[in-house]
Amino acid sequence: MNDAATSTRRVARAILMGFIAVAVGLGYWQVAAAPELLATSKYSYTRQAYAESNIVRGRILDRNGVVLAQQEGTGDDSRRVYTYPGLVHAVGYHDPKYGDYAIEDAFSSYLNGSAGQSLSALLATEALHRPSVGSDVVLTIDSRIQQVADAALGDGPGAVVVMNPKTGEILALASHPYFDPNTLQLDYPQLVKAADNPLFDRATLGLYPPGSTFKTITVSAGLELGYYSKETLFTCDSQIYVEGFPVRCEEYNQGTFNLVHAYAFSCNACFGQMGLRIGGRDLTEYARRFGFEARIPFELPTSASQVARSDPETRLIGTLLASTAFGQGELLTSPLQMALVAAAAGNGGVVPTPRLVSQVKSPDGTVVFATSYRPWKTAMRQDTARALLDLMVAGVEGGLASNAAVPGFRIGGKTGTAEVAPGRPTHAWFIGVAPAENPQLAIAVIKEYGGGGGTVATPIAQKVLAQALSLVAGRR
Repeated sequence: MNDAATSTRRVARAILMGFIAVAVGLGYWQVAAAPELLATSKYSYTRQAYAESNIVRGRILDRNGVVLAQQEGTGDDSRRVYTYPGLVHAVGYHDPKYGDYAIEDAFSSYLNGSAGQSLSALLATEALHRPSVGSDVVLTIDSRIQQVADAALGDGPGAVVVMNPKTGEILALASHPYFDPNTLQLDYPQLVKAADNPLFDRATLGLYPPGSTFKTITVSAGLELGYYSKETLFTCDSQIYVEGFPVRCEEYNQGTFNLVHAYAFSCNACFGQMGLRIGGRDLTEYARRFGFEARIPFELPTSASQVARSDPETRLIGTLLASTAFGQGELLTSPLQMALVAAAAGNGGVVPTPRLVSQVKSPDGTVVFATSYRPWKTAMRQDTARALLDLMVAGVEGGLASNAAVPGFRIGGKTGTAEVAPGRPTHAWFIGVAPAENPQLAIAVIKEYGGGGGTVATPIAQKVLAQALSLVAGRR
């Protein structure tokens, strides 16, 4: 009897020890070792590859139905194919080793079928062991405008943003240099070491001194506060001094002229004086009305633009205030932000919320998600926006932005030539809206270290606007 009880206890202890061993093992692999398993490519790659073999990922399309990303092949032989690598910073990539990026990341749950499908469809997929079929994501991008933007921007770093100011739809989002997502695994070791950083999205994350394009914000503040009108006169000799700091007047800005001329011909001395009159607190307030110092609500990551390195409301005095008013100082901004500044002029003073995704369609064609116009900020009154638009038109029709003119259309615009560092070339900027009578397009162009805005950035904008306006007008 005792021997039987002893044997039973031994077996029970053995079983208990077995359960404990299993529990410890499960705890280790599921909790303690989980981060390493997820982070270590030799484990996660195999796991993700297996999961991917059971998913037919949805397509990414432009606004006209042009396929930008799609899955080709089935099972273990499937691969993600990108038809227009130039859009990589908008479309992104889906890679089992390097993960998801841009729209492939932001809308991954729709693309992989885990969201946007009916319960019956999900149950049928599970019950019948069918591959999960993802939804299609339709972008606001027009690949025809995008192609022209990429070609016009050319080699070297820079960005172009084109949007509809009345809807917030992004029509083109070019960031150079870019990379080919189709060969990401092969190229990645070189991409991360590249000096020109092709992995970086300059259009939404890049921060640059805006140069004279910021005068658009300065003049809107001066007009709205009632300090200036289009008829206000300025007199400028060879240079003026702000607390001992000389601000030179270009030859074409010497003499007496009105505000229209001062803006169209980008008189730094005049805008330095304007900044001193407006004051640091109000100039900061109007920059914030346009979106500065706030992260732009967008489907992709964005960088907040900067008025000053710290406490701009009190920091902006004297020479820093004057230089900020004409676009230098400690200002930093993104191309997307400056496109929104232009958009406000073309949208009655309202800054639209930018959007890159139009809608999401389930495999049966049902729209399961859609975006619409939403205002983001009110930058100025409608009458101020109309006056600002007149100044921008003068800049193209007879000022420094004349190279942006498109025959048959009235364009409004502002150039910028942003000083970066002693001995370095300037950044070339242009922002604009078109057509001026009923703006359907807003644009921002930057060419890093490109030179003058009027000679470098405006021809890029002209090519893009000419193509975009022909499409808006129904021409082919």
